[in-house]
Amino acid sequence: MSRLALLKSALDYFHTLAPIEGSEHIHRQKTLAKALFAQGLVGITGAAIPQGMQALQDGISVARDIDDKQILGYCLELHYTGSNFSAFGNAEAEAKEGFAILSEINDAFGLSLAYANMTRIALVHNDPAESQKFISMLKTSMQDAPMTYQTGVALLSIGSQERWLHPENAIGYYEEALKIFRHLRHKSFETVMLSELGHVARTIGKIKDAKDFYKQSLTRFQDQGHRPAIAHQLECFAFIAITEEEPERAVKLFGAAEALRERINAQMQDLEHMEYDNAIMRIRSLLDNGEFKSLWAQGRALTMEQAIQFALS
Repeated sequence: MSRLALLKSALDYFHTLAPIEGSEHIHRQKTLAKALFAQGLVGITGAAIPQGMQALQDGISVARDIDDKQILGYCLELHYTGSNFSAFGNAEAEAKEGFAILSEINDAFGLSLAYANMTRIALVHNDPAESQKFISMLKTSMQDAPMTYQTGVALLSIGSQERWLHPENAIGYYEEALKIFRHLRHKSFETVMLSELGHVARTIGKIKDAKDFYKQSLTRFQDQGHRPAIAHQLECFAFIAITEEEPERAVKLFGAAEALRERINAQMQDLEHMEYDNAIMRIRSLLDNGEFKSLWAQGRALTMEQAIQFALS
């Protein structure tokens, strides 16, 4: 049984328990809030983002009711993280509230999540000074936890910021994060790091390396059933097709990715959308409208499995 299934089974059992009152009720609700956070964490780092986001929303509600600031902060931060991979909207206000709460209680693990999110928010708003401020905080928080999940996430966040400004610098951060997640045997984030290394390789023009990384990550995401990530990988293969002057192939891949995103209700991240929009403009300048529409429809008609095989071919 998977971790997500185990958590769901435990929560299902929890809801069958007879009601209690007083301090025992508070203790039970604290346990429930922790379990919902765990379910959310497993969900959004795996293949069950909608379920994970719902668990985090429930966790936020329970934690508020019992004034559990630690779990409330955790759930708020993770909900913002998940909002970047789903159609739940951009939960910046939640990330900022979580940061304030976790700063108040000085929770090291929670603050590592918050610093990473605040870095991303600053980057989205094109505020490099603010972004660097939170990166410095992230680096400081990493010093006491060199081979932990929080350090891996911190390195991922720093690398993701560097990827858009100084892509060559991102490689070292991503490689260190990959080592940590392999050490922890965290398969989901190990796959994420392979994908991120593919992004950097593509950005700096190492197309063969990018293809190798993407082939590994796409296959792993397929094994994990992580459909939002699969959609993005299809788009990345489309970006490569444009670079290799294969606009027809790119259009089919974009069409397949769009159809998959619609089926699973998964949106792009803000920064991804910028690259995507530029790519579509470039393709339209290379193909006539009729050919573009025909190829796009062909891509949309592919099943997810067919689209994956097309990308890997």
